[in-house]
Amino acid sequence: MEKIICPDCGKDMGKKEKDWRSVLVDLVSKTPELREEKWDAKKSIIWMKNSNFSNWNQDEWAGYFFEFITLRQKGNYLGMSPFKYKPNGCNMQFDWVIADCPADLKASSIKYNKKMSTMENSILNDAVAIEKAVKDYGKLYYIILYGSREVEKERELKNWKEKVLSKKISNYVSVGAERKHRKLKIWFAPKRIILCEINKFNLDYLSAFKQGNNSNKWTSKKNTIAKRNPKYQFYKKQFSKFIIAEIDLEPFQLFNKGKKVK
Repeated sequence: MEKIICPDCGKDMGKKEKDWRSVLVDLVSKTPELREEKWDAKKSIIWMKNSNFSNWNQDEWAGYFFEFITLRQKGNYLGMSPFKYKPNGCNMQFDWVIADCPADLKASSIKYNKKMSTMENSILNDAVAIEKAVKDYGKLYYIILYGSREVEKERELKNWKEKVLSKKISNYVSVGAERKHRKLKIWFAPKRIILCEINKFNLDYLSAFKQGNNSNKWTSKKNTIAKRNPKYQFYKKQFSKFIIAEIDLEPFQLFNKGKKVK
């Protein structure tokens, strides 16, 4: 198929949206957890822990659970395969490949009000790593799972992880005890999944996300916490520059429950 490149965002307009959607449909069809209405935090965390998944104890558990359930399928997906690419000089790596280019998975939230629902900004990876990936491969893909969620009122989930799962309180938490506790999700309900493409044309439309401190780089000698490198994020008003396909998960969830799809 002849490539027709959009001069504004760099997306290949010669590849029809239905071709990209087939990647998402296949992903959802082969991953039963994406067809569930809600993920319980405790059950998800225990499953990851018992499976020796390295990131089971991360506070942003929903995103890592998304990664966990896809990796369980051993890459048996249409147009999407496991892949290890670590940009030179960066600490993070991309774990998937789509169309011969690096790809990553993320989970983000949808905000609801009385009139409508809106996707929140989606935080991506280290800005330097993204720029190097685009330079090395020309393109970079993100599959983002959006959903609704409820967060803990106090520290219920945090306390449960520390007590029931014997998760040790890090030195970072002890030193920064006076800082405001980030409320954790107690459940996450998958609603929509989108496929985004970053390339040299639309790279400048990404927004910077300033991070705080890095809990993995606390130094006991200096009693200080290292600053994290800045990340990029998809700003919700610029999503059209990056989205190449999206699907609503409700029809899959209704079918999964044996109900008719309207």
